[in-house]
Amino acid sequence: MKKKLLLAFAALAVVFAVPASSFAVDNPAVTQITGTVSSAGSPVGGANVQVTCGSVSGNDTTDSEGVYLVTFAAADCPKGSTTTAAATKGDASGSNSGTANKITNKLNIALVDVDVAVPEMGTIVGGIAALGAGGAFLIIRKRQQQAQL
Repeated sequence: MKKKLLLAFAALAVVFAVPASSFAVDNPAVTQITGTVSSAGSPVGGANVQVTCGSVSGNDTTDSEGVYLVTFAAADCPKGSTTTAAATKGDASGSNSGTANKITNKLNIALVDVDVAVPEMGTIVGGIAALGAGGAFLIIRKRQQQAQL
């Protein structure tokens, strides 16, 4: 009886002595992409975030602290995959990319508000060229008139 009790105690000691990490799964069932969306250093709530891992995409909306979380099946977003997160809110947008190396991977995004009213470079160059051509025409015309006098 004493031997059985000692054996049971030893078995319990081994079970409790083995760290829980030794039971962890090497290939988790999911890959999570999370981060904070900010603008000028402040969190942006209500921003739409699209995260792409390989050919699979997922969406989320940031909470009041600018945090988003998109979860993929590990088969769709395995370790070593390139991930890209893009956020938009109003006219502001931003993106970031990285590699999924852990179960939970962090990609923070800074939004930048780009003014769409800025004229394109082609319009500016075209206007300058038209003004230059008009000025050259007037100079040549004036010289021709002076030569006829």
